[in-house]
Amino acid sequence: MKRYLLILLCLVCVGSAQAYVGGVTGVTIEDVSTEYAGREAVNIIDGNGFTEATGVHVSTFESMWMNDVSLPTTITFDLEANYALGDVTVWNYNEYQRTGRGAKDVEILIADTEASPTFVSLGSFVFDRAPGTESNFAQVIDLTSFAAADDARLVRFVISSNWGPEGGPAYFTGLSEVRFTLFGTPTVDAGPDQQVILPTNTAVMDANAVDDGLPSALTYAWTVVSGGTVNFDDAAIEDPTATFPGAAPGDVYVLKLSVYDGQLTVADTVEVSFADVGVLEFIDYFDGNTIDTLEWAVTEGTGSVTQDEALRVDANGVEWNNAWVTTVDGYATEDGRGTTLAATVRCGGGQAGTAAIVGFCDDITPFAGDYADMLYGFVYVDGGTLRTIEDGVIAGDVSIGWGTVDVRITLDNTSGALWEYNKWGNDGSGWVIFADTRDTSPVSNAGAIWKLSIETRTGYRNFNQVMFTYGTFGDTSDMPWVSAGGLLPGLTHIPDELSLDGWAVDGNLPASPGYLTYAWTQVDGPGTATFDDASAEDPNVTFDVDGVYRLKLTVDDGLFTPFGLVTLIARDEDFILNADVSDSNDSGTSGQLASLYTHHNYIEDAQWSGGAWAIATTTPGNEWVIFDLGGQFSLYKIDIWNHSSTNEDFNEVGVKSMNILASNDPDFGGTPESLVDITVLPKGIYGPDAETTAYVSSYSTAPTGGPYRYIKLDFNSNHGDPNTVGLTQVDFYGTTTDDCTKVKAHQGYQQMEKDWDNSCRIDLGDFAIFAAEWLDEHIWMP
Repeated sequence: MKRYLLILLCLVCVGSAQAYVGGVTGVTIEDVSTEYAGREAVNIIDGNGFTEATGVHVSTFESMWMNDVSLPTTITFDLEANYALGDVTVWNYNEYQRTGRGAKDVEILIADTEASPTFVSLGSFVFDRAPGTESNFAQVIDLTSFAAADDARLVRFVISSNWGPEGGPAYFTGLSEVRFTLFGTPTVDAGPDQQVILPTNTAVMDANAVDDGLPSALTYAWTVVSGGTVNFDDAAIEDPTATFPGAAPGDVYVLKLSVYDGQLTVADTVEVSFADVGVLEFIDYFDGNTIDTLEWAVTEGTGSVTQDEALRVDANGVEWNNAWVTTVDGYATEDGRGTTLAATVRCGGGQAGTAAIVGFCDDITPFAGDYADMLYGFVYVDGGTLRTIEDGVIAGDVSIGWGTVDVRITLDNTSGALWEYNKWGNDGSGWVIFADTRDTSPVSNAGAIWKLSIETRTGYRNFNQVMFTYGTFGDTSDMPWVSAGGLLPGLTHIPDELSLDGWAVDGNLPASPGYLTYAWTQVDGPGTATFDDASAEDPNVTFDVDGVYRLKLTVDDGLFTPFGLVTLIARDEDFILNADVSDSNDSGTSGQLASLYTHHNYIEDAQWSGGAWAIATTTPGNEWVIFDLGGQFSLYKIDIWNHSSTNEDFNEVGVKSMNILASNDPDFGGTPESLVDITVLPKGIYGPDAETTAYVSSYSTAPTGGPYRYIKLDFNSNHGDPNTVGLTQVDFYGTTTDDCTKVKAHQGYQQMEKDWDNSCRIDLGDFAIFAAEWLDEHIWMP
């Protein structure tokens, strides 16, 4: 706030009055009937012998005025402008042992113009006798009850008597000093500076003005100093409502309130600034790694949160990975305990070596594993230790043991922060304060721009959710825990129904509604996901187009709406789901060739190179792998992904030539049928793009025999590596007339307890065997 006092001022010159606290400046002597040599009339307005700050006047005659003719004597003052006078202050003649010369009976008259003035008498007054010593002997004469004093330009004293002769002629009289004071000066405060959170664009003023009501009641006038258009509902009242139609985040308006009491104008200003409601924006610092949406989710309380990406920190076991969030918020109520900004992060149990850094920062540079830019933060380290970070240094540790924990940092408009944790399964003790550095010092956090960094290293499930809350609206420990299903993608056939496996845990708070509601939606995918009941916890879903789909389960407890994500893969109807490696000349990792999860991205047909099969060999070309399709199929297509690696040194490991054989004998005795003879299988992808680049080799088959259950890959050579041969993935497509085989290929199959012949049904033969065994175990012979 800035205050201004607008009042007429004159430069002080010879023959004009010096300033006196509350007094009119620039007063001159208009006329005087007589003055004694060396004791001129100007002495009583120029501060001669007078101390302004204390009101003390000396007792030496050279600093006073005295007449030189018989009584009555007159002296007229010119205020140099028209004023509403409040009072006149008089210091009578104060010469040592001559105070009887002081004026006694005095008539005071006022005129409103200097030209041809007409004087109006305010009445006769008795001026007090001075003490004759150096002191403050001011006499204040109140003029507020006199109407003529409301518009005074000239003031005349007519002195008709003194306090008695004390040497010299009996008519000697005079004064030491005279000052004129206006009515009481108004005071005004335009109110505290305000920050308005958009989309609200109005602010109610909170001004305060004080005055003595003289010479008239205050009037108010609000105006705009800077910032743009402002509309007041009534600019002539003390506390109007101001509307800012063009306000945008970061705008600052300066408004001025002027008050006028009929004599003086006094003004003060107030600032009104605007901020957005608190927008969260994710910035990806993952060094080109694909951001997985399975585990990271952002939810909101009562604030407005926009989300660009749902994130999961990928764990590569060595490097730090950075996910940044920026938020514009930080505003708080004046007492520092009202509106707050809180960030709550839910940390999963992780594993040995797991660590996490979460903190509010003032620099956009990634942490790279240190705390230098962290203003307020925490680290959750191996062994279950929470470490408090403030201003880039470790402020303290607390051991809470391992396991899932919610950690919350709360800021308001004071300096410092509040750290709390809530460990799941901590016997219900709820939020526990483990650090509190807040104080009541001047506002330091208000209106700040915060950048929130979240980092992790090692471990697969370091964080399950990150939750941001705005304002003070309840215990965030009651946010539901929600999962839309497993970590790894699920597979289904088109048009089969897939039963989803969502779940949520909640404390049934808030009391209203007291229960969770569920909502399944499709996030993305090449076709349409259809739910049989999207409001159920575990509905069934079908897909219409081959590809990868993401589904979202959102739960709502009436306050929080967290969500979980699950990735599902819908495959062509003839894809043989249960194909598995039944035998090979390698007892190691050949099973990965038929793994459902070797695919890194089914849409792109990219592969996870870390899941490739490779064996050491001294004679590349003598390896073989046998697949069991789980039933007899008429194959029509085989997709092969050759060996790939991010290490370019392995670019000759992949299979080059092989024969693909089919048989119903698991040992491939007799003469199996040759389906495909591959002379050159293209190399896989090598180098940094190995896991993001699509590649596949597809081969059509038209067996003359069959249908067949077993497929053998008989390798003849690799691309040149003398020590290793490898392959990544093999998929099979075919049809069957056996309903049981089809069921197994689509849904997976667990043999019924008494299905002796593995036919997906219990027939008479099965029942006969069952009955014989039961009778053998239970019959009693006397």
